Amino acid sequence: MAATVAPTTPALADGHHHGRGGGDAPALQTVAGTVSAVSPGALQVQIPAAGRPGPERLASLSGVTIDVSVTPRTRLWVTDVDGDGSVTLADVAVGDQVIISTADAFADPVVAAVVLDRTHQPPTPSDHHDDGDATPGTPATAATPGTDPAGPSRAGARALRRLLHRTLRAHVHATGYASGDLTVTLTSLDGLHGRPAATGAALAGRAARVLVDDRTAVVAGGVVLTAAARDAALASAGDLTVVGRLTAPSTWPTDATGAPVPTLRARRIVLGTAAVTPADPVPADPAAGSDPPPVITN
Repeated sequence: MAATVAPTTPALADGHHHGRGGGDAPALQTVAGTVSAVSPGALQVQIPAAGRPGPERLASLSGVTIDVSVTPRTRLWVTDVDGDGSVTLADVAVGDQVIISTADAFADPVVAAVVLDRTHQPPTPSDHHDDGDATPGTPATAATPGTDPAGPSRAGARALRRLLHRTLRAHVHATGYASGDLTVTLTSLDGLHGRPAATGAALAGRAARVLVDDRTAVVAGGVVLTAAARDAALASAGDLTVVGRLTAPSTWPTDATGAPVPTLRARRIVLGTAAVTPADPVPADPAAGSDPPPVITN
C-alpha cells in the first residue's frame, strides 16, 4: 500500500462549478512523477521531493508515493510499446515519467482523468481508454451528437474556440525555442470549468506554440529576466507555467496530421514548474468579463 497524503488542505481553486444544468464539473489538477509499480487498473507514482522551497500546499505531496486508479474513462496517452495494436496500461512501465491529471490530487487513491507517459509519448496523443479493445486511431467511445469529440486530434479549432478570449494558465514542457517561438507540450490548463475544462483536458499531451516578445515577463526564482537571459533560459527550459491568451485560430499552423497547433501569446512565463501544480486562480482580466475562481484556504 502506498503512503497516504498528509491531511494538510491545500489552497486550491474551487473544485466544482454549478453550471446551467445544475451539474458539477471538477477543475483538474496535475501530478508528475515516476511510475514505481503497475498493476491491472492501477499505478503507483513516486512524486519527487521538491528541489526548491515552494508553497505549503505542495509540501504534503513532495516525496510521497501515491496510488493512482486508472479506469475505463481514463485517457491514456502512451506509445503502443508492446506492439499489440492497442494502447493499454500494459504499455506503461516502472521507471516511466508520467503526468497525471485528476479532479483531486490529494485523494486516496487518485482517480486519473488523464495519464500522459512522457517516457513513451506518442507524436500525436492517442485518446484511447484503457479498455484494451480499441483500435488505434479510433475513439474508444462514440461522441454524443451535437458535441465535439473529446480526443485532441478531433477537438479542432471549433472546440478550441471555447478557450478564446480567456486568460489561460498553462502548464507545459518546453521542447524547443528560437527567435521568440517556443514549442511546448501541454500538460494541463488550470482554472477552467464545464465544457472549456473538458476541452482543456483533451489538450494534455498536445503540441502547442508560445509566442514570446519584449512584453513577456519571464520569471526565474522570483526575478524577471533580461532579454538576453530570457532567451538563454528558454532555450534550455523544461517544465514551465505560461499565462497568456490564444491567438486567432486563423494564425495557427497545422501539424503533419492536419490538426491545428494552438498558439498562445505569453504575458508571463514562470520557469521551473513544481512537480505538483494544483489549479491556482488566474487574476481577473477585465477584457475577459469574468472573475477568477474562488480559493479555498482551509
